[in-house]
Amino acid sequence: YMTGARLVAEARTVDAYPLVVGGTWFTPYLIPEKGSGHRVKGELWEVPEAMMPALDELESVHLPNGYRRALIPVLADGAS
Repeated sequence: YMTGARLVAEARTVDAYPLVVGGTWFTPYLIPEKGSGHRVKGELWEVPEAMMPALDELESVHLPNGYRRALIPVLADGAS
């Protein structure tokens, strides 16, 4: 799924969010409650717009309990 995408950096959210890992597949997801939880570490990727439909399908954004895209501020690891 990520062929053509570019890993930009390891990063953390600027704000704290609750991170939940659950379900049959132990799927990780953030709960949109800014200021609660921890700053979450992950990867920041640059993804061509043409890849987004396949990623949206993979992440089940069309389902009521699927992922929702949201822009949140992050800092690359090593930044303050």
